[in-house]
Amino acid sequence: KVAFTNEYARPGFLTVTKKVSGDRADKNESFVFRITIDADGEYPYTLQGQEGMIRSGDTFELKHEESLTVTGLPQGTRYLVEEVDRKGYTASATGAEGYIRKEGSTAAFLNVKSSVPKAGEEDRDSLYAMMAVSALGMILCLTGFAVTGKKQKYARKAPKK
Repeated sequence: KVAFTNEYARPGFLTVTKKVSGDRADKNESFVFRITIDADGEYPYTLQGQEGMIRSGDTFELKHEESLTVTGLPQGTRYLVEEVDRKGYTASATGAEGYIRKEGSTAAFLNVKSSVPKAGEEDRDSLYAMMAVSALGMILCLTGFAVTGKKQKYARKAPKK
């Protein structure tokens, strides 16, 4: 006697969320994401009430407090969600890559743009400008010393009358 047991694994889903914060943040700005799914085919998605199909490698856009949910993904499928252009924001993400779970998976993205940088952050443009001004000052200083030194050297060798 042979017994077979068929188990059905319900498909899972992936939800991608976006939040923007900070006093210089534009909450109406769109951010582009790329999704990579280690599974062939197209999968249904919902984005702000709009439905469509998405496949691995496709891009989509989210604004503040928007989300995209991809359904019908096989459990255990590896995924990766990347923000393509951060537009000068400091970005962080949780769950940006992982495996589809039966209870669903979430990739949450947060972009922050503030007028006061956080500890350890630097405004690169200001840093580069400071470095350029410092380098120019050093060049002028060294050029001035070289010229002054040559004048004094020649002044000492001049014949006396």
